[in-house]
Amino acid sequence: MVLNIGVLADVREFYEDLFEAAEFPPGIKKYHATELQTFLRRIRCSEKKLSTQCTRVDALIHITNDGKNLYNSIQQRQSAETSTLFAMDALGTSIRMESSTKRMEDIAQSTERDTASMHVITFFALVFLPGTFLGSFFSTPIFDTTSKESPWEMNWGLFWLFLKICFPMMVITILLWGMYVYVAKIRRLQRQRARVAQLC
Repeated sequence: MVLNIGVLADVREFYEDLFEAAEFPPGIKKYHATELQTFLRRIRCSEKKLSTQCTRVDALIHITNDGKNLYNSIQQRQSAETSTLFAMDALGTSIRMESSTKRMEDIAQSTERDTASMHVITFFALVFLPGTFLGSFFSTPIFDTTSKESPWEMNWGLFWLFLKICFPMMVITILLWGMYVYVAKIRRLQRQRARVAQLC
């Protein structure tokens, strides 16, 4: 459009110079002056219209560039906010992992202390178990040591009664212990799953 304005200006100047030239026929100049002025006025009007359109196009280009810059800044802001959210999520995960690691460390230390205590208790139980068993067994009336004929006379009826009571009690104790271990294992697995669910 700027080139069109230049062309119209050149045409207008050409006819103005031509009309004012000395060699231009006076008859044409005299009788067609109003038509020439009308023609030149139309050219000037067209120049103004084209100039207005150029101004509008420049304004539209400027508005479009502003919108493009605004869109780019919004995208950059969105990317920054997304990066911030990811960083905050990573920080939260890191804090949860650190807390979980601390709890696991505390559990490991507590387990180590309990294990040391259990080793001591087990050692002393094993040391005194044979003596306890023998003292209990020989204090029963299964062996009659008051007889003068034989110092170690055995009462078989009481011995079989002892076996009938002792072995079922042992089996019940072992079964109860096995049930306790099984339930403790299930609860431990449930706690581990709950911790994993909290971390996720």
